[in-house]
Amino acid sequence: MNQEYTRQTVKKLVWLSDWMISEIDSTSDNYWDKHSKFVHEKIGKILSLLEVAKNSKDLDLLTSELWIDPWLYRQHNISNLIFTDPFLPKQLREKVSKFYGERVIAMSTIYTTVMTKLCSDLLKGKLKDTDSEIKSTAWIRLNDSYHKKNWGWEKTHKKIESFRGDIEKYLTTLK
Repeated sequence: MNQEYTRQTVKKLVWLSDWMISEIDSTSDNYWDKHSKFVHEKIGKILSLLEVAKNSKDLDLLTSELWIDPWLYRQHNISNLIFTDPFLPKQLREKVSKFYGERVIAMSTIYTTVMTKLCSDLLKGKLKDTDSEIKSTAWIRLNDSYHKKNWGWEKTHKKIESFRGDIEKYLTTLK
């Protein structure tokens, strides 16, 4: 039984390490920047509604398109899977799950705040309503906000590296 538990633990640790590295691997489907595709799709929908919203001065019409990114839902689900996985070491499980849970909340809040302001600026004519201008502005504002709230690329990358170091340390205790 003990060998089987250890085998399952190692398997889960490898999975967790692979999952985390997939976020910082630009060739991965889980790469963090895939979020930009979702933002660009939302901007396309917002632009398609812009004229009607301008005529009616209806910000809600534009912000109704601001659903949360499926990538963030997946991150939330992963956080729950990690937290409840009996084969992951408890201390690591709690640290990693907390990181993903807090990240989802922060990124969702930032996304909603930034995109609502973007819609408001569009409606007020403060931005050129061209696809490239809006996408560029959105991405700059989102990234600036992520960095200001300590959820930018560099800090996330370092945190993932730290967790992977914790995994490596744990695995060396199994030798």
